[in-house]
Amino acid sequence: MTADMTRQENRLQKGLQTGITGIILNGLLALGKLCIGTLYGNIAILTDGVNNLTDAGTAAVAVTGFAMAQKKPDKTHPSGYSRMEYISGLFISFLLCMSAASLLKSAVTGCIAGYSLGKVVPGVVLAAVFCSSLGKLFLAVLSALTNISVKSDLLKGITADSLIDCGITAATVAAVFFSPVIRMPLDSMVCIPAAVYIGITGGKIGLDNIRKLL
Repeated sequence: MTADMTRQENRLQKGLQTGITGIILNGLLALGKLCIGTLYGNIAILTDGVNNLTDAGTAAVAVTGFAMAQKKPDKTHPSGYSRMEYISGLFISFLLCMSAASLLKSAVTGCIAGYSLGKVVPGVVLAAVFCSSLGKLFLAVLSALTNISVKSDLLKGITADSLIDCGITAATVAAVFFSPVIRMPLDSMVCIPAAVYIGITGGKIGLDNIRKLL
């Protein structure tokens, strides 16, 4: 096996490991937050869970992109499948933009509706949701460290999205905690800048991959 083939194999293995870790971690976080958000009727936690579910899909796309990009050239694609990584990156940017649009819609609707007293989320549950941000921080660090040698826009996107999610989760918990205190829909209001930031990040990743495809 040549040195180039060895590098490609290591790149594929590291990319797949990080992607699979992202699928499992985001899937578990999404399941927990969706259950909590549904149980207590809290849109902020529910939206955070949907965001994690989208991230699991993003990681799945990343895994597929890495696997496809390493396929050997054939009659159909004599130049190989390396562009699949950039196409997958485009799809990830699309998912991020769609997630941002959905989050923004829910946030604006919540702000217009104003504050309404619903089920109070227990402090222990809020603490558990807050601790979930540590899982996303772990994924961000893992993706960033892996990307030092892999150098992939897919992992770059996962890193950025994971760091954003840490802030979103922390802001969500703070908003849910303080909303009943000041009688304002902070849980909806905090989602607006988060949605805008996610949309901008998705747009940048998309433009970067389009430039590489062209």
